[in-house]
Amino acid sequence: MQTNLGNRTGRLRVLQGIVLDVQNSPVADTVVRLWNDPERKQMILEGRTDGEGRFRLSDVKRGTYLLSFLHRVFTLM
Repeated sequence: MQTNLGNRTGRLRVLQGIVLDVQNSPVADTVVRLWNDPERKQMILEGRTDGEGRFRLSDVKRGTYLLSFLHRVFTLM
């Protein structure tokens, strides 16, 4: 059996996970961003967590990235 590594390296992947707070509770409505550089000048993909804190970014090429999370909390008095 022969394997074509050229096809394997070009395959797209899925990056998925769950965002939890310090008490291990899921965090909904968090922006998840995948960056191509540590300076955050070139964003590759953006997604958002669901009600259970889950996110899924599809069609990710193999590589090294920076993943950032942004959750805004507003308190009105």
